[in-house]
Amino acid sequence: MRGLKKFAAIAGALALMALPGGAVADDPQLELMQPGELVIGYYPTAGGFDVKDGRVEGIFGLVIEKVAERLGLTPVYKAFDFPALIPAVQAGRVDMAGPFSITQPRAQVLYLTTPMFLQPEAMAVRPDTDLTSWEEAAAKGMTLASNVGYFQIGAWEELGINVHTFDNIDACFMDVVNRGADGCAVGAFDLIYRQATQPNSPVAQLKVVPMSGPRITADLNSYGVSKNSPRLAAAISQAITDLWRDGSIEAAYHETFKDAQYDLFLNAPQGHALYLPGPWEEGVVPPAPAGSAPQTVAAGKLTIGVPSSSTMLSSNGEGPEGDIIRAVAAGLGLEPAFVAVDDAASALDSGSVDVIAGQLAETEASAHQMWFTEPVAFDPDYIYVRPGDGGAYPGYASWEDAVADGGHLVVVTGDPRIADLQAAGVAFEEAPDAKAALSMVAQGEATGFVGSTVDFASAVSSDPALVDAGLGWVRNKDTHTLGYVYAWGVKVGNVELANALDREIVRSWQTQVMAQAFRSAFPQTNVTALLAPGPTAIGTSFGASKDYRMESTFLAGPWTQRPGWSQ
Repeated sequence: MRGLKKFAAIAGALALMALPGGAVADDPQLELMQPGELVIGYYPTAGGFDVKDGRVEGIFGLVIEKVAERLGLTPVYKAFDFPALIPAVQAGRVDMAGPFSITQPRAQVLYLTTPMFLQPEAMAVRPDTDLTSWEEAAAKGMTLASNVGYFQIGAWEELGINVHTFDNIDACFMDVVNRGADGCAVGAFDLIYRQATQPNSPVAQLKVVPMSGPRITADLNSYGVSKNSPRLAAAISQAITDLWRDGSIEAAYHETFKDAQYDLFLNAPQGHALYLPGPWEEGVVPPAPAGSAPQTVAAGKLTIGVPSSSTMLSSNGEGPEGDIIRAVAAGLGLEPAFVAVDDAASALDSGSVDVIAGQLAETEASAHQMWFTEPVAFDPDYIYVRPGDGGAYPGYASWEDAVADGGHLVVVTGDPRIADLQAAGVAFEEAPDAKAALSMVAQGEATGFVGSTVDFASAVSSDPALVDAGLGWVRNKDTHTLGYVYAWGVKVGNVELANALDREIVRSWQTQVMAQAFRSAFPQTNVTALLAPGPTAIGTSFGASKDYRMESTFLAGPWTQRPGWSQ
């Protein structure tokens, strides 16, 4: 919960693992302290996780109780102070612990399971207060409050915001009630829980307002499992995924919050940065377990529908995604069969194909029509640039930075980003295709190219002059940021196939199938832009190196597969 933010920068994550047939209590390969028991470390928190009179309470406690039930294990609860939770896992005093806000540093020392809580960066304000961003608070000369040690205080001070700090959440809320501050940022959970349990209190009369802007990061929570327990971590992740899909997690929220605004915690926050400890990052996801072939439309085959708009996969199986699909299908013991489709959702619903693939971007609209697999590639919002005289790339952090000295950007005619460039008032010109646009950047005729990772890689690999130009990228971090995850679509409710594909996609990442596919498709080109949701070691500034956050990217995780997510 955001009340735990003082211990790490806040981010988000996803780890979808599949154990065919589910884990069971007598599975000797589950690395448990005691056979038949799941020993859980927790920090007592009202509404979050507590145990009273032998009964578990709070949303996170209810979820983990269901996880233990799914695994056929008896839950054993051990309370700790929060700073002792991670050491307890590492020392083997508990099988798992949490909940934790998911961060990149934590993913290096623990396996972080599928999240069960998605919290937007939010502000508690009075009903008559109009506030949508930290930048707006700075412009209006507002005073903001939070708890000592919370991460956003430094950002507020950089923006010139007057800050009040407190050592407890209730004092922060009351500062807003008493008009000492205009907003209190301690996360949405605590206020919504008070609205559910103390509806007539002064604090409950405040309202929760999600924030927006380039500095905003969502707070996703999960449990931590020792790096010595990969099968247990995978089993817990799969159980949480199953609980999303059958509605159990949403039911637990309703039990805890009743009619309060708990839907904020069930949907990926729009426009927020997310950290995803996925298999594209070394060592943060357990090795994919073994499994059996799922049932498919045609026995012994995996039938892949390819839309006409696809640029990474053709209807005859050519392209980098074809190589990935063949590796995944081989892992499932199936033969891939590619067919052209006009309407992806209809093809899935009719049962004529098993999978939709081919530079398929996850969007909220499409997530209502199909389930998405683990990602197979990424399209972060980058500005493609040429190196300076010293070989370093320019330190742009936004479109506005790139044109600040009288320069202009270039974009391909018809690109949807044109509307955003116009809205931002950023100088740009159009080019007929990505190769022409990047040539302008290479020759110094434009300060940067705004386009997709596929545009960049395909154009550079086809032109030796662009290869020699040493083009790279910097992240666009302004309020117009928009990135995409590329994944595959399966029919809503096809759990067996979704789990099997996720398992083999994870294995493909971990065996470098994706890297090899893109390097083969785009020779002599730096393809790392396709292989991670954020800047990697090459092609960006040192300060942002290996930052795997998704910036303003819609993520169709298992929360978009629950019954309450209208299909």
